[in-house]
Amino acid sequence: MGVGYLLFMARDMLRDRGALSVVPPGEAGSVAALLRLGAVFMGLTLVVFAVYGLCAAAVRDRLPARPGARTGLRRVFAACFLGLSARLAVA
Repeated sequence: MGVGYLLFMARDMLRDRGALSVVPPGEAGSVAALLRLGAVFMGLTLVVFAVYGLCAAAVRDRLPARPGARTGLRRVFAACFLGLSARLAVA
């Protein structure tokens, strides 16, 4: 969904050749509309991080009971760090 929105914005930028504007500037109520959009963004961010926290808490409670899972998780993190270091080395 995010990729589609970015493609939509790219297309609009090329067509209009103007600045990106979420709320039409200079219109009556544009400040209120921008504040509403900001409130929606903050609310959605709160929901996403609350779900993230609940999922992390559920995993935290189950992980110590499974030593194999901890070993696997350490290996995944080690592979990620290895990949990131290789990418940084060639950058």
